[in-house]
Amino acid sequence: MSDAGRCLEDLAGCSGLPVSDLRSLLAAHGSFTVDELVRIAAALDCRVVDFLPDEGEVR
Repeated sequence: MSDAGRCLEDLAGCSGLPVSDLRSLLAAHGSFTVDELVRIAAALDCRVVDFLPDEGEVR
């Protein structure tokens, strides 16, 4: 999100997710659905796979 220069409210608006839901999910209070990840990736102009660590990368 920050790499794309997007704030939480902007990303929520572009992805169609409520700000409160996105905030909660980003705080690890629940799990993203595939649909939510696809919508967020589209809003950030990236691929869902870009959210995953590279092989062998530890986060």
